[in-house]
Amino acid sequence: MKYLLDSFKMMDDESKKKIKIFGIGAIGIIVLIIIISIIFAIVNRRISYENMEQIMANAAYEYYQNNLSKLPNESIRTSVVDENTLVNEKFMKPIKKYTKDESCKGNVVVTYNNNDYDYQAYLTCNDFVTTLFSDKLKKDNNIVTSGAGLYDETEILRFRGEHVNNYLKINDIIYRIIKIDSENKIYITPQDMDDKDESIYVYWDDRYNTEVDLSCGINNYSLSRIKDSLEKVYSKLDKQLKEYTTTFTACTANRLDSDANNTGSTECSIQMENVNISLIPIYEYIKASIAPACTTPASKECKNYNYLYNEKYRWWTNTGDASNTDKIYYVNYSGEIEKDRGFSKMISRYVVALKPNTLLKDGNGTEENPYTIR
Repeated sequence: MKYLLDSFKMMDDESKKKIKIFGIGAIGIIVLIIIISIIFAIVNRRISYENMEQIMANAAYEYYQNNLSKLPNESIRTSVVDENTLVNEKFMKPIKKYTKDESCKGNVVVTYNNNDYDYQAYLTCNDFVTTLFSDKLKKDNNIVTSGAGLYDETEILRFRGEHVNNYLKINDIIYRIIKIDSENKIYITPQDMDDKDESIYVYWDDRYNTEVDLSCGINNYSLSRIKDSLEKVYSKLDKQLKEYTTTFTACTANRLDSDANNTGSTECSIQMENVNISLIPIYEYIKASIAPACTTPASKECKNYNYLYNEKYRWWTNTGDASNTDKIYYVNYSGEIEKDRGFSKMISRYVVALKPNTLLKDGNGTEENPYTIR
């Protein structure tokens, strides 16, 4: 190093100047190469398909803000705008400009939802297709008429049996999918709950009951303590889960333990509309079993071949006994349906409904590879 420095000092000024110019030129070339590489990377960058969906949804939002009359409403609940319209109206560039994927086509479906609007973009590309979670469930699970699986019950697709691929994972919590309704809302309930959380143990009701002269509760769900407790449970649910959910109609009528009508018409003779959260009505627990002898709330066999059975808990349903105003049905540790007064504390095993436009992220619904959504 000393030799090089000494040699540099011995050079004449002209030689030193040439070396400096050469050095500056070399550095300039390196900087230019870096700049060109960055520009090339930016120009050829491929944004993710999910980000492309968001760009389209944002463009659709701006489009409808300028075309309010085209928004859906109570009568016409959906509206669709395609890529060409969004491009022609200057709300976005063609999809290929973002993804460099010549195969991609897309549109945005806007859905009216309780005085609000959901914007969902759909892409169809060679290597990617936006997939509705409800469509994936229907594709993965063939309709069956016996054994465990997905049953078609006139506008309701319902999982029944013990070993069914209806596992869903949201932020490390496992849920079981109960059914898909005619609007493609997907009803789910937690598989396991944090039994150290005291807030999930609730009274069904503890009001004074004139018929039995005791403060043991009245089995009117619409006026019950548990309905209020569930709203508190909902407020504490994971923020991401609540973003996926929508309101639904809860069936809250009471039922005799000898009633063998499991169509839901008994429990649904009284309904609460636009609820965020509810409990499992007793007919849903009965329907989840494929045991031939599980026909009424009095049937002991309903624990058999039933994915809703969980030996860790005893949990309230939202169905009262039609013959006694102080009794409510619950599922015990053995999976049998029993009745108790409302002033007992049990698990509030809740039900929420996912929006129809919920999208699949991954998974196949097995316990080892549960569905995930986005």
